[in-house]
Amino acid sequence: MRGKQITETDLKGGAARQTFDFALQIPANAVPPYTSEIIVAAWSIKVLAGLSALREFFIPLIVPPPGKLVQAGQYGTQKDEERLTLRFALPKLEYVEGETINGQIVAVARENLKLYQIVVKFERHDEVDVPNQQNHKTFDTQTIKIAENAELRSGVAAAFDFSIPPRSPNHPTRQSPSGINRSYCNLTAEIHRKTWIVFGEQPNVKTEIFYYNGNRLT
Repeated sequence: MRGKQITETDLKGGAARQTFDFALQIPANAVPPYTSEIIVAAWSIKVLAGLSALREFFIPLIVPPPGKLVQAGQYGTQKDEERLTLRFALPKLEYVEGETINGQIVAVARENLKLYQIVVKFERHDEVDVPNQQNHKTFDTQTIKIAENAELRSGVAAAFDFSIPPRSPNHPTRQSPSGINRSYCNLTAEIHRKTWIVFGEQPNVKTEIFYYNGNRLT
């Protein structure tokens, strides 16, 4: 962001206080402050006198949910649907940090199946992509086991509740305008059945969850 230059003037010494008005426009694609192992981003206002820095003030920036993915529905992509289909039944995909993700796994089998368990996994990801180097970190992994020894009937939808509590605040979804760094969250559900585990054939479904660092102003 460019700075604003105030008309040249003399600063008076002593105890006299001088006030200068200014206004800076926050870009429409501004991303929130962020600190992790591989990404550090912040917003600040720096006061300069000539070429000398007098003070620098770091400021919070709230980026609210855009309100585009707030409909309840079934979400997720699945590569292999030969044996059964899996989807996340969620009230929305946009969340504010501190909110719990409450939802269901909806499974429809092509034949009668007895499950070992369903594993739901939440993960946060940071990516930095610069020339000749790509850095990726996965953190805040939460794994929940549900539906142990459940039975699915062919063609009948079965729903299993799950809940992901909030953790790791100050890590909202973000992508820098330059595209160099990105932070995102994934939610995955995987069916475990003993014979499938042996052959590494556990069907799974995945969706992205979008976290924001503040509510929309009303």
